[in-house]
Amino acid sequence: LLDVFSNILQVDFPPRHSIDHHITLITSVTPITIPPYRHGQVEENEIAKQLKDDLKLGHIHNSKSPWDAQSS
Repeated sequence: LLDVFSNILQVDFPPRHSIDHHITLITSVTPITIPPYRHGQVEENEIAKQLKDDLKLGHIHNSKSPWDAQSS
């Protein structure tokens, strides 16, 4: 797709490497539960607002992973 639109898109990706990075997961391991960092109410409200805005704009999406980061 990038080749087709190369005259329009000015995308500069990192070069491809001969080895792809991957992490081998152990299936018997359960997610680690750690309480989130505590914020004041003003910070919590701002984080919630930014998350809501980013979700609405499609910059981020909800995770269904058991390893996702918990947010406010």
